[in-house]
Amino acid sequence: MPFLPPELEREIVETAVRTNHKDAVVKLNLSLVAHHFHFWVDQVFYESVTIHGGNADKFLTLVDLKPAGFFATVVKVLSVRNVNDSQTVRVLAACPGIQVLVLWLFASSRLPLSALDLFPLRRLATLLEFIANILTTTIQPNWVSTLTHLDLHYRPTIDASLNLTGILRQFPRLSNFALLFFWAEVSVLAAICADFPGLRVFVITTPRAKFGEYSFLDPRIVLVEYTSMEGGKRWEVAPLGLPDIWTHAESVVDERLARLGAAVESS
Repeated sequence: MPFLPPELEREIVETAVRTNHKDAVVKLNLSLVAHHFHFWVDQVFYESVTIHGGNADKFLTLVDLKPAGFFATVVKVLSVRNVNDSQTVRVLAACPGIQVLVLWLFASSRLPLSALDLFPLRRLATLLEFIANILTTTIQPNWVSTLTHLDLHYRPTIDASLNLTGILRQFPRLSNFALLFFWAEVSVLAAICADFPGLRVFVITTPRAKFGEYSFLDPRIVLVEYTSMEGGKRWEVAPLGLPDIWTHAESVVDERLARLGAAVESS
């Protein structure tokens, strides 16, 4: 029986896991082939990890069972929702290599701001209030200068006093911005469009009843209907090379701008 080069073997295994990322049977069958197959499968399977209040203990137990430092190099996307502060700190400490973080905190959270200092983040989804608190610290985290995608939950009754455009100016590489809210002043959204001509897309997640108020503001705005499961799910497949909310928004905006350009040329 001919042998494949290890590099080709690994590529085949990783492609199979990514293509069937929701199929636990495929993962199990590949893991049973050989020890090194199991290692390769785990490296892909745990690229994206979702933690919620009900499974935080299970994940932390798994951290103790895996080789020391395993999750530090493997996890690239981490989604943490409805987890208490002490568990969140432990989860974050186990995954220092994350580039994409979805962090939905309890309203009563007192998560230490230092817990996010050293991550090489490129994308972040969290509460606007939490970001505002981070930016008031004396020493800002390294990722402020590298973040390209930011997704914020805006709560008018809590966040109305915050200077949203001032906060966004702290991120020099920001190209994609998303705002999740039930209601917001049109003037707030118009100010973002006017002050940030370099934004590629501006995703607004809100109840469908609000679509008519916001759609006319700017061709870069992409409206997404809010659902109860929205917060956090839209980035989980990003490292797998599959379509996500950002690729959808970018394609919508690119097509829209192309039509506008063609209309200008023909006029």
